Amino acid sequence: MRVLTTIPFQGFFCSRHSEALDHELDYILEYKKAKGFDLDWDDFEYDYTAYGVAYLGNYKQALSQQTGIPFDLEFDSVISPRKYNFNTDVIYARVDLGSVRALREYIGDSNLRATIKDRFTSRSGFISFYSNNLDEWDHKDMADWDHNQIGTVFEAALQDRNNIEMLVVDEVYNYIIEKDVA
Repeated sequence: MRVLTTIPFQGFFCSRHSEALDHELDYILEYKKAKGFDLDWDDFEYDYTAYGVAYLGNYKQALSQQTGIPFDLEFDSVISPRKYNFNTDVIYARVDLGSVRALREYIGDSNLRATIKDRFTSRSGFISFYSNNLDEWDHKDMADWDHNQIGTVFEAALQDRNNIEMLVVDEVYNYIIEKDVA
């Protein structure tokens, strides 16, 4: 059975990802202007979907190396919020439930418990609609967990997010597309 999940990702808004994309576009514009092209920022767009696919591929590889668990993560979509004041971009993927169960076993209760408590404890400005108690989650079969709950298992497993994010940032030039202005 394949289930929908979120993948740990800090989003594009005011992140190392947007910084890298903007820096690369500045470089491209500088290069094109030196070659005599009259272009500006409006003549380009970012391919967030391709970026999400690449990020997922690097994430899958790094997590498989870290855990020894083969993951058949399949890209589903990148969703960007209309406004960034409540949430950020999310990468969705589909994964075999057996892999998620193996990952859950790999990370153990204490790590997952701490991640759930951190992600789902209500605080000033945030009201959680999920229990922050792993014991309550475990009353349901994992097949009935939603994408945020499955994504929390992936979040708990990730030891080196910096390394994964830098792999994609290093290839950022692949995700800027010059618009057809003809």
